[in-house]
Amino acid sequence: NFWSVGASWNVVAEKFMQTQKLFSDLRLRITYGSNGNQSIGDFDSKGLYGNTYSYDNNPGFALIQYGNELLTWEKNKPFNVGLDFGILNSRIQGSIEYYVRTTSALLLDRPVSATNGVTSVMQNIGSMENSGIELEMNTVNIQSKESDFSWNTRFMFATLKNKITKLQSPIVGTFNRYEGGDFYQYYLPGFAGADENNGESLWYTDGTKSATTNVYGKAARFNQGSALPDWYAGITNTFAYKGISLSFQLYGNFGNKLYDNWGSNSYSDGSAGFGPTSALPRYYYENRWQKAGDRGKQPKVMYRGSQSGSSNHSSTRFLYDGDYIRLRDITVGYQLPKQWINNLHLGSARIYLRSNNLYTWLKDDRLSFDPEVGVDGYVDQNAPVYKTILIGLDIKF
Repeated sequence: NFWSVGASWNVVAEKFMQTQKLFSDLRLRITYGSNGNQSIGDFDSKGLYGNTYSYDNNPGFALIQYGNELLTWEKNKPFNVGLDFGILNSRIQGSIEYYVRTTSALLLDRPVSATNGVTSVMQNIGSMENSGIELEMNTVNIQSKESDFSWNTRFMFATLKNKITKLQSPIVGTFNRYEGGDFYQYYLPGFAGADENNGESLWYTDGTKSATTNVYGKAARFNQGSALPDWYAGITNTFAYKGISLSFQLYGNFGNKLYDNWGSNSYSDGSAGFGPTSALPRYYYENRWQKAGDRGKQPKVMYRGSQSGSSNHSSTRFLYDGDYIRLRDITVGYQLPKQWINNLHLGSARIYLRSNNLYTWLKDDRLSFDPEVGVDGYVDQNAPVYKTILIGLDIKF
């Protein structure tokens, strides 16, 4: 059983607000409740066997999943408190909200001994908390009837903080370690660049980054930042003048990390040759170590060879700053004059030119892929986002 309760207070309706002229709307609201996440995969609670195996040259079955008859929904308890406002006869409208969402009975694959060929079991373990602030505003900056000119702005800003509040025992994955803190925290060896004397790969031996080693097995894993942005924001401006309109939207996020899953293949130090799936990225080629004394370079490249302690192991070498600002949309339009519309017996007609993803600013100049990825921050040969230019005509009869 799940439930929720909410309340709101229309502040401007109170007597003590009747004499003020600043706020045209002011409403405080609060909600709290519970709900469930039923996104459990098919047969996740069942013990399963695969029938594509063989034993002594005969068809056979093998265990591929442990059963867990106690598996249940995740349980969420969201709390929200917000303030809606209108200022100066609603020329400025917006809302600001603070939220905390507590999730318990998390559905996670818990690592187990691989004795029976299965490495994990799905269980309800642990709890986490997501919290943040969301701000949205709409403003009428200029509205002139005399000159037929207007300028409107829409703005949004949001933060998201994640924290694991309870876990039965630490879980260490390929790129992450779950033990309190951020669920999306990267846990990787620190890459220290190329040895300036011989071009071999170096890694840090601990989180202080005070010592390095050229043996990957001696490198230490430690926290390397989160896939979650500290904050993200967007702004849209719309201008209109005598039938001509211009709007553009900027969007970006800041403070997150991205991990390139394909980096260990494309940054293969030349050992895989230069085939279509192993060609070196331009950044690597232009910044590779070539001679003694080269500092701050990528490891040396040896065609069809390999260096001791090959550099294409999982590490911060393939971890990037995810900060970006994108010009997501820009549109120029023209509304045909009423006289033309009447002569053509139309309701309205508008011609426009629109472009999407025209420009993206990247903080990390090593990035060769699109920075707008999923919440986990992983990149794996993602298709690039297209830049598009459209010319269109809207007609209403």
